[in-house]
Amino acid sequence: MTIERIALTLLALIAVVMGANYVSATSRFLDANRAYDSLSLTLESFEFTDAVSPVLVEIGIENPSPNAIEIRALNVTLRAGVQSVGGGDLFINEVLEQGQKQTYVVNARVVDKNYVSRLEDGEISWLMRGEVQVRLDADIAPVWIQFSVRAVSP
Repeated sequence: MTIERIALTLLALIAVVMGANYVSATSRFLDANRAYDSLSLTLESFEFTDAVSPVLVEIGIENPSPNAIEIRALNVTLRAGVQSVGGGDLFINEVLEQGQKQTYVVNARVVDKNYVSRLEDGEISWLMRGEVQVRLDADIAPVWIQFSVRAVSP
């Protein structure tokens, strides 16, 4: 009878510890998702000169969440008109504290120079699609947040 009570008590204790661990882990992931959802991404500037020069894309990232967020990388793909024409990457590894805003410059390459050259006589409608890789802390896997923005160059 005593062994059964000890085993039952140990089983109950293990269940309580496991339940507390589950609640704690779930809370951390919810905090991470809230922090990621609150990030503000803005196109600060877009500079196209010609088909052979890099396209300068400035993306502003603001962290209004109460948590510090690590910004690991930024990837931008360029579309001119209806065609994908290039892009660029930036590896950052920087922490944005609460309320902090930082602007990152991507020097995007135009790989389809012939297509873009044919468009240079008029306005070019650009679509930039990108991803920002972020992480709340070392115990949570990094997440890619996608964005898209349009610009027109004369």
